[in-house]
Amino acid sequence: MLEVQRSLRWRYRVPIFSVLLALLLGLLLRTLNLDLDISLLFFAPVVLSSWYSGLTSGLFAIVLSILVTIYFFVSPINLLVIGNGSNIPNLLVFCIVALFINWLTSKGKQDSVFGLDLTKRQQVDKVLAEEQANHELERQRLRAILDILPVGVFISDSKGQLLENNSAARAIWGDSAPLVNEVNEYKNYKGWWANTGKPVAAQDWALARTLATGEAVIGEEVDIETFDGQRKTILNSSVPILDKTGTIVNAVAVNVDITDRKLAEATLRKSEAIAKARAEELEIFMETVPAAVWIARDPQCHHMTANRSAYELMRVPPGSVMTATPPDGKYTFPCKIQKNGQDIPLSELAMQQACRTGQAVEAEFEFVFDEGDIRYIYGKAVPLLNDSGAVRGSIGAFLDVTDRKQAEAERQRLMSLLHQKQEWLDLAHAAAKLGSFDWNLQTNVNIWSKELEAIYGLQPGEFGGTYEDWAKWIHPDDLAKAVAELDRCVSTRTNEYFTDFRITKRDGSIRWLQARARILYDDAGHPWRMVGVNIDISDRVQAEEALRHSELMFRTLADTMPQLFWITQPNGYHEYFNQRWVEYSGKTLEQAQGDGWQLILHPDDVKRTQEIWHNSLLTGKHYDIEYRLRRASDGEYRWHLGRAFPLQEQNGSIVKWFGSCTDIHDRKLAIEERAQALERERAARIELERANHMKDDFLAIVSHELRSPLNPILGWAKLLRMGKLDAKKTTQALEIIERNAKLQARLIDDLLDVSRILRGKLSLSLCPVDLVSAIDAALETVRLSAEAKSIKLQKQLSSHAVKVEGDFNRLQQVVWNLLTNAVKFTPEGGQIKISLEKVGSHAEIQVSDTGVGISPDFLPHVFERFRQADNATTRKFGGLGLGLAIVRHLVELHGGTVRVESPGEGMGATFTVLLPLIPSVSQTNTSDCKFVSGCSPNLEGLRIVVVDDDVDSLELLVFTLKQYGAEVTGVNSASEALKAIARIQPNLLLSDIAMPEMDGYELIRKVRAMEVFQEEKLPAIALTAFAGETNYQKIISAGFQQHLTKPVDPAELAMVITDCIVTLTL
Repeated sequence: MLEVQRSLRWRYRVPIFSVLLALLLGLLLRTLNLDLDISLLFFAPVVLSSWYSGLTSGLFAIVLSILVTIYFFVSPINLLVIGNGSNIPNLLVFCIVALFINWLTSKGKQDSVFGLDLTKRQQVDKVLAEEQANHELERQRLRAILDILPVGVFISDSKGQLLENNSAARAIWGDSAPLVNEVNEYKNYKGWWANTGKPVAAQDWALARTLATGEAVIGEEVDIETFDGQRKTILNSSVPILDKTGTIVNAVAVNVDITDRKLAEATLRKSEAIAKARAEELEIFMETVPAAVWIARDPQCHHMTANRSAYELMRVPPGSVMTATPPDGKYTFPCKIQKNGQDIPLSELAMQQACRTGQAVEAEFEFVFDEGDIRYIYGKAVPLLNDSGAVRGSIGAFLDVTDRKQAEAERQRLMSLLHQKQEWLDLAHAAAKLGSFDWNLQTNVNIWSKELEAIYGLQPGEFGGTYEDWAKWIHPDDLAKAVAELDRCVSTRTNEYFTDFRITKRDGSIRWLQARARILYDDAGHPWRMVGVNIDISDRVQAEEALRHSELMFRTLADTMPQLFWITQPNGYHEYFNQRWVEYSGKTLEQAQGDGWQLILHPDDVKRTQEIWHNSLLTGKHYDIEYRLRRASDGEYRWHLGRAFPLQEQNGSIVKWFGSCTDIHDRKLAIEERAQALERERAARIELERANHMKDDFLAIVSHELRSPLNPILGWAKLLRMGKLDAKKTTQALEIIERNAKLQARLIDDLLDVSRILRGKLSLSLCPVDLVSAIDAALETVRLSAEAKSIKLQKQLSSHAVKVEGDFNRLQQVVWNLLTNAVKFTPEGGQIKISLEKVGSHAEIQVSDTGVGISPDFLPHVFERFRQADNATTRKFGGLGLGLAIVRHLVELHGGTVRVESPGEGMGATFTVLLPLIPSVSQTNTSDCKFVSGCSPNLEGLRIVVVDDDVDSLELLVFTLKQYGAEVTGVNSASEALKAIARIQPNLLLSDIAMPEMDGYELIRKVRAMEVFQEEKLPAIALTAFAGETNYQKIISAGFQQHLTKPVDPAELAMVITDCIVTLTL
């Protein structure tokens, strides 16, 4: 017994030792990198264990071998886990083959027992019986093992007859799968090669090929059709079972249903493709997404990867360290990480916190690059877990929300401002007494705000919400107007509704409201809603009424004031003028507004006025100016004082300008007249002082000039009385006395002429004068003086008669004075030229010399009385300085002008006299005349009426005319002259011009009016102190036939009367 049946301990020791030995051998072969199926090594422990200790020991060896193979040789290593599904068929094949070997070895052991010595048979019969029982038990166990295997198993004999198949095989092929008798019948099993799709022939099945070749076939993939018509995919393997001689005694085929796995693999491949695409998309997304993304590869966040946006956010180049917590603990980021200005501990950063807590973390913080360079960051980090749920890292995505933060801050500011403005609006509504409403015109639902209810004197919520509830509060006189305006808006499809009306509140008080609303229409054009406000304008209405009353008072006051009143806007635009302005300027309010008021401004005052006005507008200073404004009634420009003052707010801004224009014309003229009078008085005083000085100089000169000729007269007279002179000296003495006597007479005549001029009594005997004769007479007078100085006299006179109305002797005096003056100031051997010609309606006399000339400074004073260029006691030329003054006065008495020209001292001078010519009619009807002493005209029998307001002149005229034989009636007023004319019917009227009450012009007009129905005209001669062509024409036009200038020479008067009577008689 002890020899046949081993002890129980060795039954398990042998499998353990043999499996360990196979393990060591397998590990050795793996280190040698030999390409060998390690599972073949473990068939030896199975055979040894089953042979040595029976079926149970072999089964134990099989289990140990499988466990050791899985742990040491199947990936993943060192784990009792099968990571790759492709290893399962190999292990199943090993398990089936090992079981079959264990069964065969146990059975061979039994056969060997029968070969024992018969003597020992009896000893072992019992053992054999037990072994038989154990064998049957082992067989049942093998069957049970086959049935519980998840793979299909077919066992065949060496001929190919299928001996066994397990339940898994029937599950794969169908319950009707037959156990065929030979290989050729394998064609009943339909299959196709998975890689090519070609059918599997009977001889191509793995079991048939193993029986034919004795080689194992492992893991062939075949698509099959089961006997119940299903399509599946199996992994088909087969191994031979050899006896001790190496002969195939059996073969085992293993079918693994991998249909689900194939589907799973297909799904997996699809998922992998999708995952790969997603990975690529994720990679692209990571590089293009604007968010900065970090991925931590370990729970400590020592190692991180980041996308491009993260590098840009951190402002570091790609490849830089992208973790704040590297293994060496060195912080490399170029910025501080803070929150609300405080540094964040590195362990409290979002990704580190997510790894530490295993929870998602949201965070907001700041990257502080510089004091003025802060970026606000928002992000979220989530942990990454492995299969066991442990944290293996984290991923975080972060955005630069600086702009959003700023926008949010701006939004908060605007919201705060909006909230504040809403509060202001609410306050404004309350202050402005304004309430809103929303009226649905189709449903007649009217919603009022509490402010509107308060305006109507209602409690909040008291308003009924309909048109009728509103209408009952409207004043009866205004309801129809308000409704009519609404109907008009609706009928014309007007959007804006605007009207004023009154309401009667519950307490009976009346308030004015203003309604402003917008009418909304539906798609069909029907009025739908009316949204608007009611404003309590009672205070404004009262203010407007008060304003209208005040404005009426203002306009009344402005229109009744004597000044021109006006108002402008702050920019200077004239918007109002009172009625006084309109009446004065003749312009309407519209014409004067703006700059139109400048139309009546004097052109010389426009620029100055604009400058001062614009300066006042710019500075706000008071406007004060004097200018002239044209009065529309007569076109006169009258001086006005313009003043304006600004009306200003408390802050200094100008609201209006109020201005006025006061007529200061009369005062201005009075001031100017007074200023002119003062100026005249000052000039007169200066002139008086100058005249006094000139008088003193003149008296000294007169004394000198009068005494100078007396000295030779008295001296030679004394010599003559002594009787000691011979005949020649006597003649010389008489000539000297005569020449100096004439000179003194000339001086006296000049003084008398000046006296007459100053008194206006210089007489002229007017008659037609031939200027050629007058010039020749003057030349003859000065010829001897000129010859004495060897001065050459040249004359250039007109060949035709040149006649003027004048006094022959006085005109001769003018020429003589000019020639005498030229001879005096022309040195010896000089030249004097005199010319006469007609220039238009005037006769022009020019006297030019080559004398000493006149300085430019003295030239304007040449014709003044008592003025000489040299007043010193050392002067070279004598004279009183009256000759040229007398020339100017005589020429002006003849209605002419005189002027002087001189290039300068030493360059001579030219005197030009212009006298008016006598009209051609006068020249043909008159003859030349000149005064002749001793002529006695006869006036016997003439009745003459003489009128003069001066008694002495009147007596002189009467006495003079009576001496000539006339009957003279003298009167001293024009009215008495009219009576005398009517009474005595005179032959001639001699009348003064300047008389009180009625002058000579009015007298002659009345005389001529009395002669309207008479054929004869009364001859009339005017007496006047004025001369000249203008006065002559005026006198002749008035009705006189002749005029004489005072003082009148008696003989000249008689001759003029005779000529006048003779002319009218002819």
